[in-house]
Amino acid sequence: MDACPAFDALAPYVSAVLTFANCRTLSLGEGVYRAMGAGTPFGNALTGLLTIFVALIGYRMLLGSMLSLRDGVLLALRLGVVLTLATQWPAYKTLVFDVVTGAPGELAAGASGASGGGTSGDLSPNAIAARIDGVSAAIADLVSPATVSVPVPTQPGQAPPQPGQPVPTAQVSAAPLAGTLPQAAQFPLELADTALIVSALGGLLTVSATMALMLALGPLFIVSLLFVWTRGLFVAWLRVLLGAMLGTIAVPLVLALDLGIVEPQVVALRNLVDASQPPGFLPLAIVATALASAVVLFALLAAVIRVAAGLQIPEAVSNGIGSMFAASARTERGLVTTAQSGDGPATFIDSRNRAAQLADAVRAQARRDDGSLPEQVRIVRLAGAAQRSDPAAAPGVSSSGPPLGQTGRRIRQRRTIGAQRRDMTT
Repeated sequence: MDACPAFDALAPYVSAVLTFANCRTLSLGEGVYRAMGAGTPFGNALTGLLTIFVALIGYRMLLGSMLSLRDGVLLALRLGVVLTLATQWPAYKTLVFDVVTGAPGELAAGASGASGGGTSGDLSPNAIAARIDGVSAAIADLVSPATVSVPVPTQPGQAPPQPGQPVPTAQVSAAPLAGTLPQAAQFPLELADTALIVSALGGLLTVSATMALMLALGPLFIVSLLFVWTRGLFVAWLRVLLGAMLGTIAVPLVLALDLGIVEPQVVALRNLVDASQPPGFLPLAIVATALASAVVLFALLAAVIRVAAGLQIPEAVSNGIGSMFAASARTERGLVTTAQSGDGPATFIDSRNRAAQLADAVRAQARRDDGSLPEQVRIVRLAGAAQRSDPAAAPGVSSSGPPLGQTGRRIRQRRTIGAQRRDMTT
């Protein structure tokens, strides 16, 4: 691991800070990973977790739960991924570290090439930092006028300086009207310079430090993939990494757009000052652009965080990752488990409650009753069910049930067959 150079306080500020921070954060990621190798407390904890993981599977198999081929392959794959990425730095560097740190830069370079330069130009963080330093130097040249030393005249009654003694001097402006910005326009430019530097360093260092921390602690979150109750940590880690990668692309885009506006404004202001013309509204326009860019930058970071928080693992993958073991014999509804006796055939045990079993028994009896009825009766029943579900489908059939109360009573009295014969003979 290469040692990072010390911070150069006299170098261009933004470039020096960004170079120093990037070197330190990337070195931190690799150093922390190597510090969690074999023989360390993390290595011992990983060995213990793997032992518990395998022991849980073994106990479940001893208690009668069998692994299907699909579940066995998923378990072996998950165990291999955890062991490879959590203990092997070359594999972790190739599959995770280089992808996370290099993919955003390649995407930004592709976007810069597709735009053909224009206002975007080179979107790498180092190029953006160099452009910001150039704008800051131009603003400092406008705000700080050149000065020259002139001798101070002798006051009345004051003895002139003796030979060999230094002559008192004072710093005055060499050209107070040409090449100097008015005092009222200097504060807006200083504010614009400060806002531009703070927004650039805040955005670039935030995503860089977040990415470095997540990469450094990556093995801890990868190990959480073993158990279903810690899988949320792994998903959250993926979300933060995705947000940092999107932020690495979004921040240079916003800063490049801001610089595409500020740089021509500063050049135009320099030309006005050199021509001894009033700057007008241009200093305020520069500070407005810088402040608006800062607001847009942090709003975009909030949007990126929101987008990354919406990352969801697909249901199929989630089931494969989350299920530690599954029974080898499942019914279509997943409600029946098998229990194998010693020498006899396999028996089925219904694990549902009593109410669910009774409901299934009632439905089965209703199906058997419908099967024993004549075909015409079944047709009438089906027509009545269709009418109740869709009254408009059969307007001639009333969907109301049997009447209740006084309106549902018989209109004529009940008479037996014997009474009817007696009435007919009389």
